[in-house]
Amino acid sequence: MSDQCHHRLLRSPDTFVVLPGAMPTDFRAAAGTPVKHLPGEIVMPATAMVDAALAGLDQGEFATVPSLPNLADWNAYEAAKQALMPNLSRAVRASTGESASWAHDGQSPIAHISR
Repeated sequence: MSDQCHHRLLRSPDTFVVLPGAMPTDFRAAAGTPVKHLPGEIVMPATAMVDAALAGLDQGEFATVPSLPNLADWNAYEAAKQALMPNLSRAVRASTGESASWAHDGQSPIAHISR
């Protein structure tokens, strides 16, 4: 949704996006995973998150990922997303045995391509 707002409003400040990682907020417990159950190295203090977001806004960024140290990783993600887009919604299904499916390892989805 943020991408669409960004393209339609042509970099309006109204479309600035912060993509935070884990933060120590009350929401974590309400969502089912209290912050005390997360590894400390993945939890960013809210003040650091806000500082990073404000720095991104000051630099005129559209989106900020405060914990992402390498912009090349984001660019690779965007390139992969662009490559997928033409095939994510089609009038016909993929040929039998060629569609993507996901299996769960108990924690996170893992993409499997059936052939």
